[in-house]
Amino acid sequence: PQITLLNYEIEKRNRVKFMIEVVEDNFDKITYIDMSQAKLRERTLCTRLNDENRCEVWKTFNEGEHNLTIILYDEAGNTANANAYFSIDPLLGG
Repeated sequence: PQITLLNYEIEKRNRVKFMIEVVEDNFDKITYIDMSQAKLRERTLCTRLNDENRCEVWKTFNEGEHNLTIILYDEAGNTANANAYFSIDPLLGG
């Protein structure tokens, strides 16, 4: 599997919009682990892609720094990784 595009932007103070484009005929899911958290847990971002082979999803994050490892899985269990770094500041945004 291959991640060909990873975009994200912070919306409405603590919501982050992700757009991830992939190349994979046997797509399974996209997950993430927030490496800045004390308890590391793998969480689901997407289990389906749109017609353009993209995952577009919004997730809510707590205030502070976030260091995400994003993991793309195919049905055989093969993976591809990407990273996203951002900060949530409740005083910014609309």
